[in-house]
Amino acid sequence: MKPTAEPEEEIYRISFRSSPTGAEVLIDGEYFMRTPCVKRVLDPKKSMAITIRHLGYEPHERMIGSSASWTKKGNERVLSISVNLKKLAKPAESEGVAKPTEVEAKPVPKSAPDFAEPVKE
Repeated sequence: MKPTAEPEEEIYRISFRSSPTGAEVLIDGEYFMRTPCVKRVLDPKKSMAITIRHLGYEPHERMIGSSASWTKKGNERVLSISVNLKKLAKPAESEGVAKPTEVEAKPVPKSAPDFAEPVKE
């Protein structure tokens, strides 16, 4: 009788990539690392909130749960998250945007209380 080999433990990993590279990856609101990077997942059934953000770009947010599409590679299951971050829109400076106007300084009437007086002891 042959001894039966125990099945190998499945390892779950999430691979993060972004364009541009160097974006911050937050998992459940906490900083993890910058892209590109890989995170080992101990409980693949647990939901996670993922945010990928980079200065000057719109953040990418998504939830990962038990229904995520893991790709099997040997005893590993990998979830690849690749995002192309969009640049933030710049507001139009001359198209219909009102410019601030200067306000004329007016003297305060003498009858107004002076709140800047020192406290008398």
